[in-house]
Amino acid sequence: MFLKHSVLFALSLSLVACEAEDPTIDGIDGIDEIDDVDELDELDEVAQGSDEEIEADGHGGPEEDDALVVDVAPGDPVEIADGIIAIAPRPGEGVVMEVLYDDGMTYLADLETDAAGIVRLRLPDLGFADDGLSHACASKCSDSSYKLLGHRWNKRVNWYYRDGGRPSSVGKSGAISALKYAASTSTGSRNSCGMTDQVSATHTYKGTTGTAPNISATSNSVTCTTPDGKNVVGWAGDLPSGTLGVACTWRSGSTAVETDQEYNNKKKWFAGNSVPSGCSDRTSLRAVAAHEWGHSFGLDHSGCKQTMAPSTKPCTSGSRILGKGDVKGLRALY
Repeated sequence: MFLKHSVLFALSLSLVACEAEDPTIDGIDGIDEIDDVDELDELDEVAQGSDEEIEADGHGGPEEDDALVVDVAPGDPVEIADGIIAIAPRPGEGVVMEVLYDDGMTYLADLETDAAGIVRLRLPDLGFADDGLSHACASKCSDSSYKLLGHRWNKRVNWYYRDGGRPSSVGKSGAISALKYAASTSTGSRNSCGMTDQVSATHTYKGTTGTAPNISATSNSVTCTTPDGKNVVGWAGDLPSGTLGVACTWRSGSTAVETDQEYNNKKKWFAGNSVPSGCSDRTSLRAVAAHEWGHSFGLDHSGCKQTMAPSTKPCTSGSRILGKGDVKGLRALY
């Protein structure tokens, strides 16, 4: 059964010593279960660090010591959590994977293989959505905290749109406009805080393609496969129930080399800036895609009012526009 949240699983993964002698489970050594909720909350706060710490070094991203060694070889599948899978990259490469759910939860993981062929897993946010445990909840334009992933682009991001499987809730031109808008939110520093664009990242929409994103899905699992050198955003109808979308970004060293995104065509979407009248269960494609493009450009999750907050809600569109922390993070990268 596909477990959407996998919170205890994710937390236990991050707390296990690599030299544990317990039997391997899904290629990952020594998984212990934490039953005490207070202990889980306390550990999450310690693992995440304070907002002051994040802002002080301008990063707040995972360090080498946060990584868990995975007993697999490059090219092997790694089940990061129940039904969330990534193919172990080639030596010197990595992949960041996010799964976004329709109840607001997200799951973010970073899998990399070092030059010696050792595969390591990092869980930057321990699988938690923002529910007051550790992320700042200041207003959009006063929260300056941010976190970064381990990659950035050193060239223009050229990407394609695959229209196959598009849901009837959005038209083709509306979907393309929404996705272009979302990518430009990062590259153009689109915000409501009066912050000028000082971000050098760029993107170009190159048109439609028949090539599918390198994301494989079934009713029970979703997998970041292997990159093919082509950035593609598209739709899928076979994602696990409750999944809104999946984004995978591959890197060589710390340089991003490909990003693919896939959105669930069984969900109801709207493509414009405004929430449709009478909305009850439709999700903003611009807002969700702005979040996913933020990951593609190197942003980790941040405060609960930011575009990069680790949560989303239907019938809202405010996160299509960046907050102060989002912009500061992009400026730190570019």
